[in-house]
Amino acid sequence: MRHIIAWAGATCPPRDTHRPMLADEVVELSRRPRHTIGAHGVHHLWVSEEPGALLQQEMLGSKHSLERLLHKDVTVFAYPYGYHDAASVAIAHDSFLAAVTTLPGAVTADTNRAALPRIDASCLTTMELCAALDSLFGAREHRNDDHRSKS
Repeated sequence: MRHIIAWAGATCPPRDTHRPMLADEVVELSRRPRHTIGAHGVHHLWVSEEPGALLQQEMLGSKHSLERLLHKDVTVFAYPYGYHDAASVAIAHDSFLAAVTTLPGAVTADTNRAALPRIDASCLTTMELCAALDSLFGAREHRNDDHRSKS
């Protein structure tokens, strides 16, 4: 992109709303109740397309940098762009308590903790989010009802 921008003679200053967080902002956020800081990759690469050594460096480098900054263990990972493959899931399984994808769905007892689904609320209207949550929790209640009827 830098080459195209230079070729076009244009400027493309970063937007304040789309910049990476500064170190002091990450530390401040980590101190807020009910907030967890997780690793996300050093360079925000599509980890499913990276070779083994680079993949591990990308995932674990982020974890170690955050641990040095926060002075505590970083135990969760979010796959950049949600993309993951067997190799990245294996690294996440060995290095983190949990890792999240961008696949929608509910977490069940059978869900791989290194490839958890999630709902991206930023892409939904309030009504769509409510419907998605109702759908997930309704499905859970039905499973509980089914389990009780078998007991």
